[in-house]
Amino acid sequence: MNSKLKIHTKYNLVDTLKIVNDKRGIWKARETVDNKKGFDNHIKKLHDIGINPVTIPIAERIDYLPCLFDITNQI
Repeated sequence: MNSKLKIHTKYNLVDTLKIVNDKRGIWKARETVDNKKGFDNHIKKLHDIGINPVTIPIAERIDYLPCLFDITNQI
């Protein structure tokens, strides 16, 4: 929330993260939204700012998961 994005964009990105978390994956979340193009844009924006939208349950005890797009770009 500390980035220089517009407040509306921030809330949209947070909502996208919540949907992905609730559905336990990007593709499952995408199937549930009405505006798939908007959802895709939000996912791309999250990747652009370095946020991995996939969440890991606390029980897994994983502190950090790198953005896979960054890893594939380095290969």
